[in-house]
Amino acid sequence: MSRWLTITLLSCLSFTACQPLTNPSATTSARSAAQQFPFPADWTGHWRGPLTARFPSGRAQTYLMELQIAPTADPLIWSWKIIYGQGEQRQLRDYELQIVNAEAGEYRIDEKNSILIPAGLVQDQLVSLYSVMDAIMTARYERTPQGIVFTLESYRFGNPVISGGIGEIPPVTTYPLTVVQHALLQKAVENKQ
Repeated sequence: MSRWLTITLLSCLSFTACQPLTNPSATTSARSAAQQFPFPADWTGHWRGPLTARFPSGRAQTYLMELQIAPTADPLIWSWKIIYGQGEQRQLRDYELQIVNAEAGEYRIDEKNSILIPAGLVQDQLVSLYSVMDAIMTARYERTPQGIVFTLESYRFGNPVISGGIGEIPPVTTYPLTVVQHALLQKAVENKQ
């Protein structure tokens, strides 16, 4: 009986959560009040810093990461360039940030190779979840007074661990962590000559 009660309660909560607000302008003002750094306008610039990849084994690797965010001629598209490494190891990812529905916090990263990654803005955090081959990844960019904090977590999709599923306990699927990447990107000082 409690299983059906739980399902009914979750269904009701889901239905209620999906109802439109009676005052759409309340969403915009609440979003503005919750954001300290308006997105993407206050995120523009050239950001850089060390990115450290930490593995469960204890091994760590550090390399340079850069993020360049700039407006384009189209107000719904922003340049979103990610650069890893330097010198011969330098890798440029020349992406675009597309504004899908700013009021709803809906954005998309266009990798310009047919890959589109939806991203959600919650307060000052842009978050996405996606899978590539045998990995599930969460990427988070958080604007803080110190800069932009980047975190990427990667989990092995191919080796799930399933527990629960006994009696009224639902099964839970978990995935082993493979790496956590973390960087504090600070605004680069431009040389003016």
